[in-house]
Amino acid sequence: MKIKINDATASQLAEFASVRFGLDGVNHRMGTDAIRAKLAMTGFTGDEIEVKDPEPVAETVKAAGAVARKLIPILIPTQNEPGGKDPVVVGVNGVVARIKRGVVVEVPEEYVHALQNAQRVQFDKDENGRPVNPIMVPTHPFSIMPAAA
Repeated sequence: MKIKINDATASQLAEFASVRFGLDGVNHRMGTDAIRAKLAMTGFTGDEIEVKDPEPVAETVKAAGAVARKLIPILIPTQNEPGGKDPVVVGVNGVVARIKRGVVVEVPEEYVHALQNAQRVQFDKDENGRPVNPIMVPTHPFSIMPAAA
């Protein structure tokens, strides 16, 4: 699966750098900027990288050896903006999962907390178009759905 290089995690970038270019000593602890710089030194100029297709949420958590946890049904709506139909990537304690948009998905409780805490600053505009009144808004708005019977 291909993803935008700016959307890649440090782990995805490190794996791409070591597998595709054979770069030794590249690891996720370096951070995304340092790994992108190493890739640039190889002459790589692409804006996308090839990554392993992550497993759905439930399989990802099971594969990480996690204990069975409370699952909560949520719905992340699609949006009319770039990337608004792509799955939402959420990481908890190093376990990354993709959550599909537009369908009800049961996710472990800790992923719901991560989504609740993911916020960004949004500004109103004054009469001259300058940003004013900063407020925090959810990065990925979602709804908790009733549990299936």
